[in-house]
Amino acid sequence: MIRVHPIRLPEAFVRDRGVDPANTFTWRHRAVCTRPDGERYVLSEVGYNPYRYDDSDYDEEETFGHVLSRYAPDGTPLAQVFLDWGRPGSIVGDGGYHPGSLSLLPDGRVLYSTGNNRAFAFTPDLDSTAEVTAPKAKRWAFRTRLTPSGRALCLLGDNTVALSHEPVGTELPALTAVTALMCERPPAGHAPRYCPPTGASGEGTPRTELVGQLDAESGGRFGIRAETVRDAVPVDDSTFVALAVGWHKHAGQRGGDFLFALVNTDGKVVGHLDLDTYRDSAARGMRYDVVVDQRRRRIFHLNTFGLYVFDDSGTRTLHLSTEDKGYKPLAHFRLHEFDPSGHLVLTHEKQHLVLTVPVPDDLADLPGTVVDALTRFRGERTRLKKEHRPENWYWTAADTPLTLF
Repeated sequence: MIRVHPIRLPEAFVRDRGVDPANTFTWRHRAVCTRPDGERYVLSEVGYNPYRYDDSDYDEEETFGHVLSRYAPDGTPLAQVFLDWGRPGSIVGDGGYHPGSLSLLPDGRVLYSTGNNRAFAFTPDLDSTAEVTAPKAKRWAFRTRLTPSGRALCLLGDNTVALSHEPVGTELPALTAVTALMCERPPAGHAPRYCPPTGASGEGTPRTELVGQLDAESGGRFGIRAETVRDAVPVDDSTFVALAVGWHKHAGQRGGDFLFALVNTDGKVVGHLDLDTYRDSAARGMRYDVVVDQRRRRIFHLNTFGLYVFDDSGTRTLHLSTEDKGYKPLAHFRLHEFDPSGHLVLTHEKQHLVLTVPVPDDLADLPGTVVDALTRFRGERTRLKKEHRPENWYWTAADTPLTLF
């Protein structure tokens, strides 16, 4: 079913921090996870700097952090958590920047992870949390995905992919490093240098070096100079998509170094998604999101050039180009999830709305379904705007419990 609902700023946060919705500030949506019953969790990044707008007011403090929100299936906000990066006593508060990720554990807990490989498991209703680690490890991982059998596929730091041998249960299992990028490209004739992620739970040296393999597999035509692994998304229990990206680019730049490699659990590159570094550039606008329909073994990617669908060998099976008027609005959305009910879950970057798009069994029906969803989105957006009157498209959540961690 096509659904649209706002992503809401906590009203208490807006009031207590002196946030003025008349000014534009950072409000980005990093992850969406949906439970089988339709409840949804959204992880958003908020940044507000009053000095930027009024140099005379030095009493207010900068505010940066993550908002974790829980929504009912109809989009009603049920609970919200604010993780303040700079507040003394916060579970992540040391004043630094913390990229975040979100996943759901089989027992219903919500796993929030940060870029320093710290992970916190929230109860489903978001009323309590505890830091979690693997056996004999001080920390867990940055980003966690589950294979169909429930094994954990994780990022360690920004250059290593690791996998658990056992399914995730009430305790997080040990991880074993599978593949990694080198930390710096070595001089000709020198071996890649591996930098183990500090404090992470992965054990052992990675079996493979990712970029060198792809260069060999493609005959060197990519010329990849990737610096970080942005994500690892399981296709099945033996294959995953590794998203490797170069740092040296700007958000609006077309092209740039990136690869979407198909890698097996031995760390060997077995293919890549059929994307051209310029013609289909995932790098434009920093759009690298990939989701997988594991049952039908389909891989989806959305960037400013359109929605792409691939089979499990990486062959492109469909492209809905944003140069086509019917699909042009897709350029303003981010792709976050293929949910348990068979929907693509997108968020509008500037209007802060969630859109769910059902994926039909027959891909020939997907173009019409996408057009229908975008038409429905426009109508629901107009209705919601009249009802709630958001300022600058910042929707607020009145009377929703807000907890600080």
